[in-house]
Amino acid sequence: MLILIIENEEYMAHLSKQQRINLATLMQQGRKTEVLKLLTDQYGFSSEEADMEAESLSKSVDTLITDRDNSTFGIRMAGWILSIAGIILLIAASYFFLDTHGKKTDWTTVEGRVAHLIVDVGEGGAAPVVVYTWRDDSLSYTSGVYSSPPAYKTGDPVKLYVDPASPEDAFIDSFRELYLFPTIIGVLGFVFVLIGLLILFFAKRV
Repeated sequence: MLILIIENEEYMAHLSKQQRINLATLMQQGRKTEVLKLLTDQYGFSSEEADMEAESLSKSVDTLITDRDNSTFGIRMAGWILSIAGIILLIAASYFFLDTHGKKTDWTTVEGRVAHLIVDVGEGGAAPVVVYTWRDDSLSYTSGVYSSPPAYKTGDPVKLYVDPASPEDAFIDSFRELYLFPTIIGVLGFVFVLIGLLILFFAKRV
């Protein structure tokens, strides 16, 4: 009996924990014949040793499957978090795109002129301050988009979209002003969803 236990420990040592988990998954699926074939052909077990190992696996299958699920829980959780975060970013990007399109449709275009530039000393970029006329009133719009080198220089003509209901609200007709932010968060959202789904896919195969 003692010799049998020692021999059993020797051949069980041939299998890593992950290999035992993989074989236990097959046992759970009722594929004992495939397990025996793998033990003899791939792992070098004798027929007797393979039968004993299969018996051992059948007794510990629940524990091994639980260990597998616990080991992949954190990975799967990361996949879900990335996927959900990506979906939220994609929704936000869609909202900003639709909101901008609505403003371009409903707001009025006017011609303005760059009065001067505001320089961000820390970043080195500059944003334009544009003056425009709305019904004989002189108004100004300060862009929140900084660029280096500056996208505009003093005196440049600029096309603006102005809200007729609140002419102080305006934005410059440019890709940077209209679509840069939603494009960035849209790309990030797509990447997050893609990575999250890949993580979930490979975690499922473990």
